[in-house]
Amino acid sequence: MELEREFTLSVEEMSRLRRAEAENFRLKQELELLEKRYEDTKSRLERVRSEASQAFRAAEQNRHAVSRTLQEARAHSLVAEAALKSKTEEIARLRALNQRLLGLVQPSQTIDDVEAADAARKYVELAASVRAEEALQKARAEWLRAQAPETGTDSGASDPEAGAVSGTSLGGSAGAETPVS
Repeated sequence: MELEREFTLSVEEMSRLRRAEAENFRLKQELELLEKRYEDTKSRLERVRSEASQAFRAAEQNRHAVSRTLQEARAHSLVAEAALKSKTEEIARLRALNQRLLGLVQPSQTIDDVEAADAARKYVELAASVRAEEALQKARAEWLRAQAPETGTDSGASDPEAGAVSGTSLGGSAGAETPVS
């Protein structure tokens, strides 16, 4: 009887041992599953951290770019405002000049009269320019003539054509070359 009881206890103990081993195996599998989940979660967390860091860096770069763009826009705006002010002042000046010119033109004058007056003014300026050119050439010829005896070289001063002054008459046709006396 004692042997039977020992055998029963031994069977029960073996059964308990098997159940404990099965439970141990199940717990081991759960632990492995939890470790795998932990590694997956850790990997996802690292990926999310990396993406967040990249997004933060991109946001910082965008912020700097936007700041730079705003500064450039402000600078362009200031330049545009200055240009607009300058143009506005120029327009005001031209309007005032236009009013003064309109005041100079008599109501009885026609556009042809104004154009004729402008042409006469240009003709007088041209005549003055031609006279100034002739005077300059004459002075140059005299200077060359004066330099020739000092240097002892013949720079064309003995040639009557060398000191000639060419010019045009006020009528616009070419004048004859005349030697300078």
